[in-house]
Amino acid sequence: MYLYTVADGAGCKHKLSSIKRRSIQIGARDPSGAFSKKVSRELRAKLQREDVNGNIQRLLERQQDNIYSKGSLILEALGQPSETSASKFVFGLNSSGPQTNRAATASLLCGDWFLGIHAGNFFAKSFLPKSSHHLVDAASLDIPASRVCLMCWHQRRQLCLEDEGHTCFDCPEHDRVRESLFQQLSASTVANIEAAGSGRARLLVMLSSKIQKNWESFGVFAGRVRQARRRMRRNFEAKENQLSQQEFDARRLQWRSRGVEVCSHGVFFALARIAECPCMARDCSPDEWKDAKKMAGIDHDLKAIIVRPFDLASFQRLG
Repeated sequence: MYLYTVADGAGCKHKLSSIKRRSIQIGARDPSGAFSKKVSRELRAKLQREDVNGNIQRLLERQQDNIYSKGSLILEALGQPSETSASKFVFGLNSSGPQTNRAATASLLCGDWFLGIHAGNFFAKSFLPKSSHHLVDAASLDIPASRVCLMCWHQRRQLCLEDEGHTCFDCPEHDRVRESLFQQLSASTVANIEAAGSGRARLLVMLSSKIQKNWESFGVFAGRVRQARRRMRRNFEAKENQLSQQEFDARRLQWRSRGVEVCSHGVFFALARIAECPCMARDCSPDEWKDAKKMAGIDHDLKAIIVRPFDLASFQRLG
């Protein structure tokens, strides 16, 4: 072999060692351009290898600096990171079906599903565990409170670290689409997944598959889960916005700063002071509530105390 130096489009020089000296001599007299095409292929392959190796090195450096790095899953799936081990993801992505499914699978591998473990649930801070005993429970499970699965916590009050494995193979929100995935996978892959321990271990089994049909099915699954997570994020963003406008403690401070009364039972009055709180009266006429403008109430969807317009028919005092 002979070291043949060529330049890419940016003017950078590269040495190709896979071209024989005799081929260079023949290629110089070849009017068909076949030799030039071969050199172009060799250069493209060399640049791709260098790009893969460079990306792997950057992933390793980021993983050392941050245990919640987005590249943690792909590094763990690679095992011993190398150009050869990275090639299986090229096969997997190429086998994942239409472009939307390939994009969903690639975004999962790159940590771009705004999972709690990477994003810290920045879009729904108000719905994270806050009470002292919940924080103690999370610490005992070695789960940062900001990185819990929002759906498991908000809907079921279960503390789970939201990573790729939990989302794909543990979270009850995706049971239906997960069941459909298992019906499409090969029997051997299903058996290996079920034999694995945690959700992350089951996901790694799936990512190690070399069966094209498995990757096609996983691509469909990833696309559907990604869409569900986008809807979930929009839903929580709307809840966060609603809570910021109606949350009881903030509205009470705002109301009192205007010099008007909020009684200890959560009723907002249009008066600076009230002689006697009608909340404590046994029998109270509607006229005594004429200055009541807002009241506190429990929103079961938000799981919070919010402020809403006063309605005597549905009023229930706090405390």
